[in-house]
Amino acid sequence: AYIFYGPDGVGKNKAALLFAQAINCIAPEGNLPCGKCLACRKISAKNHPDFIRIEPEGNTIKISQMRSMQEKAYLRCYEAKYKVIIIDGAERMTPEAANSLLHILEEPPERTVLVLIAADTGQLPLTILSRCQPIPFMPLGEDVLKEILQTKSVQVIFPLGLANGSAAKALEMNDTEGISGINDEVQKLLADLQEGRYAPLLAKAEELGKNKEHTELILDMLSAYYRDKLVNCHGVQNNLLDTLTDKDYRIEECCNALEQLRLAARQIQRNANVRLVLEVLLLKLKDIEKV
Repeated sequence: AYIFYGPDGVGKNKAALLFAQAINCIAPEGNLPCGKCLACRKISAKNHPDFIRIEPEGNTIKISQMRSMQEKAYLRCYEAKYKVIIIDGAERMTPEAANSLLHILEEPPERTVLVLIAADTGQLPLTILSRCQPIPFMPLGEDVLKEILQTKSVQVIFPLGLANGSAAKALEMNDTEGISGINDEVQKLLADLQEGRYAPLLAKAEELGKNKEHTELILDMLSAYYRDKLVNCHGVQNNLLDTLTDKDYRIEECCNALEQLRLAARQIQRNANVRLVLEVLLLKLKDIEKV
């Protein structure tokens, strides 16, 4: 059993799929699967009888999903050398589902490989972590992100440093249809924060509360802005974003803003009410931005 963990958009799922192909490939090319044999093609199409993939139904992975997987796990392989079970979003298992998985880890079926995929191992029970081999995935370098965008014929518009090493985020941020006005939006939000106007801030929280993906992008952009200002406080000019305001920041203000943004992002990832989280966040940032 393995745990592939790291930020979203850095290739954990793709690596798990390649791993499943590699250990079942009929004609491997060194350590890589050929991608052409029947086993590789079936796994790629996700219709191989010995390839099982589980992901959250709604917000969680439920006990019913794990019980169904458990029944299949102890059956003999139909075609493959190894049965491969991938559990994506493993940190979102309910306690009952995690306990069900623990039974499999304690009494593993023969010729079966489990790959748990998680953004953060801190939310997984120690009993599961202790029975799995952790494989960390690091953020991708900007040169790798640029190459990925080029292969998809996507023009680089935003600084790739804003993607925090995530190919998925880089693709989203450089999507001209959805993100073309993001800089103006963040600038307007900062102006409202500095002027301390409650009505526009609450209206913005309500607007962003309807679009979780867009909200996460706004928070990323704000975090990049305050990181820029924190670096500037130390006398280094290395801005990811164009300077949006002329406010002079103290180190404590930048650190406080970054911590508030981190907490808000974490609450949203844990499915808290987005609007309420943003209302609290924006009111705290207003106090920091007040001039």
